[in-house]
Amino acid sequence: MVKPSSHAAVLLTSNTPEPAEPIASLDEPSVFVAMPFAPRFNDLYYYALLPAVKAVGYQCIRLDKVSYTGDVIDTIKARIRDAELVIGVLDSLNPNVFLEVGYAWGLNIPTLLIVSEEQIKDKLPFDVISQRYLGYDSIRELASRLPNEIRAVLKPRNSRPDPD
Repeated sequence: MVKPSSHAAVLLTSNTPEPAEPIASLDEPSVFVAMPFAPRFNDLYYYALLPAVKAVGYQCIRLDKVSYTGDVIDTIKARIRDAELVIGVLDSLNPNVFLEVGYAWGLNIPTLLIVSEEQIKDKLPFDVISQRYLGYDSIRELASRLPNEIRAVLKPRNSRPDPD
């Protein structure tokens, strides 16, 4: 496996217009983020998830933040199939997130489940409660832990020799 190039973290402020970038190249290693697209999750994405993925040298793919053409379901499936990792944000128990995580599980794509302590108190469904997940109390706490968590998940997959 080719080691991904280094990418600078992106930090947006309230004065920065929200970017819309062309969909990233399928040739570059990526992490697919499955999460609710509600405004209340933007800080989680911009201050924890996106910088952490960029810090470990991967493209961060959240489909509502990139431009693409064609069928949305086909695009989601293609991006999950190509991802080295799928990060699933389980807060608010969004059914689309569970569908995307389940699709990744079916393809044996590693997943990193993230859930707030508040959501954990409100219970998680039985099909994910037995899985390892990363709980967080604050976005700042998550942002500091996430790069190492991503590296730990990606290292075993990337350190395997290529089959001949």
